[in-house]
Parts: sequence; structure tokens; C-alpha cells
Amino acid sequence: MGCSRGITRGGRCIPTSALVMARLDRPSTSSLQDEHNEIVLYGAQKGWGQVGREGPASRVSEVLTFTECQISNIMLPMMSKHEFLEYLSSLKLSFSEAAQFLGVSERTARRWTEGESVPGPVEAALKAWRRLDDQGLPWKPDSISIFRDDQDQLRRMREHDQLLDTLMRQVEARGGPSTYWAVDLAKQRATFGSAEVSFHKLQQGGFSPSAYRRVDRAPTEEDRCEIQDACYCIAQAIARARLANKALVEIAEYTRQHATKFARERTLSLDAAEATRRVEAISQLADELNELASSALEGNALYVKFEGILDALHRLGFFPEQELVSAVARSMIGPAPRPDTLTATSP
Repeated sequence: MGCSRGITRGGRCIPTSALVMARLDRPSTSSLQDEHNEIVLYGAQKGWGQVGREGPASRVSEVLTFTECQISNIMLPMMSKHEFLEYLSSLKLSFSEAAQFLGVSERTARRWTEGESVPGPVEAALKAWRRLDDQGLPWKPDSISIFRDDQDQLRRMREHDQLLDTLMRQVEARGGPSTYWAVDLAKQRATFGSAEVSFHKLQQGGFSPSAYRRVDRAPTEEDRCEIQDACYCIAQAIARARLANKALVEIAEYTRQHATKFARERTLSLDAAEATRRVEAISQLADELNELASSALEGNALYVKFEGILDALHRLGFFPEQELVSAVARSMIGPAPRPDTLTATSP
């Protein structure tokens, strides 16, 4: 039977996150040899429901075994001090920010640049952050947690980022999703046929899966891959919405900054008053572009609306740079981007 927070197993409600978010239990060292690593489903016993301070805080004591992987005769090199610095630069993190996000002192973080071994959990977090950043997905903690230096919340966000990265790589490893779900960012749900996965929006822009429901039958653990596909499609929709928002904000800013540079060769007869009116009209259309950018984050921005604004700009003799226009078109009507090919965006 289904339940409001997930699916029922043995008479108990298991949150969807316990079915789709997986964690790789590994030693704290970065060298693995002849180890059996167990990938277990990560339930809400770690406070999943409280990530981002949104959604119900469910608690389950049970951890479901997903699968086991045999790793033999593999030596994974430790992250070097040069790699550590390169990751910080790529993520645009200062030493103080990195230390806070990783839950260590700034002095400890600096020691890793002097040759001291970078711990495995730190390496895993940095790699997950960069992969999510490369995919255009939010990864930084919310501003309230940063301001309050809430280390418990920062730890949960590290876990969230690594689990989402693991899920994305699992779906990619099997060639991408086998089912493509329709995602409604405003209503916070993804649907495919008779199945639905709902999710919570996190304060830093990401998401946390909430519940899995079906109207045709009771959910089972065999639905795991479908749920993973749903989460992959939600992440893809969020990444695309962020790309559209970024592209629209950039063309709005360009329009506002260059409002006085309309095609004057066609308007030589304009008096000062008419020229001022055109500048004001162009600035007003820049505001409309900003409004459309905000709608994009909810998945509600329509390309036809952008075309209407662009036509209005053209009638006023204003022509944004083609590169900016193309970026909006790619983000809004181009082929659905695969998360591993998305252009990075700043969180």
C-alpha cells in the first residue's frame, strides 16, 4: 500500500529518499584494496526531511541493502595538494568558505595545501560538488546555514550533494533514464503514466525527493529504477530552468545597460523627447525579461513570450547581441540537456 510520505514495507512507511538516494560506504582512507563496498539506500534516519528546513522530518531505523560491489586490486590515489587547490579554484571557494562547508578549521584546510593527506570524505565532497556544478545543479548550502555557521545543517547538505551525485552517476552508468518523466517545478512533482514522484524545494535551489505514488497498483521496491529516473529528470529540469534564468538575466542586463544604443540611423528625425521615450520603453522591456527569468526558475517561462519581447525591442530599433539571443533559445527550446553536458552556472 502507498502512504503519504513514501511506500510501505513490512507495514512501515519508507520515505522515497530511502529508495533512490544511495551512499557508498568506504573507509576514510582513499586507498581501497580487496574491500567489499556496500551501496546502501540512505533513509531519513539522518534527518533527510530537515535538509533545507523544508518538508516533514520522517525517521526510519531501517536501512535497505541495495547491492554489493566487489572492488579488488584497485588502488585509488589520494587527492594531491595541487588537486585540492584546483578544486577550490574551480568551485570559486576561498579557504574560509571551504573550511566552513567541509566542517573543519581554516588551519586544517591550509594544511592540506602543505602536503598533509586530504581525507577521503573531503575528497568525495569536493568531487561531488564539482560534478554537480558542471551539471548546472545547485550545491552550495543555503545562505541562512552559512550565516549561522550551522554545522549540522552544513553536514546534511554535504550528504545531500554526495547522494544526488551518486544517483546521477548511477543513472548515467546504465545509459540514462529509461523513462522520461514530465516535471512540474511549480507544483513540485514529476509524473509518468500512473506514477508520480513529489519533491521538496530546498532553500539553496536544489530538491529533495518526497514521496512516490501510483494509482494503478501498490508501489514496490522493483520501482527503484523508475524513481531514480524521476529524480534524474527533476535534476535535469532544474538545471535547464537555471540555464534559462541565467540566459534571460544576462540579456535583460545587456538590454538595460545599452538602452540608449538603438539603431539611430533609422531614427535621425527623432526629437529628444521621442528618444527618451524609446529608452524608457526599452528599459521597461528589460524589466519584462527579468520577470520572465524569474518565471523560468518555476518552469513557467514560455519561449513565445520571449519572442514577443524580442519583437518589441526590434520595433524600437534595439537588437541584442545574437549570442545572447541564441543562449536563451538553447536553454528554452533546444534539445533537453543531459546533466553531464550542461554548462556550469553559479549557484
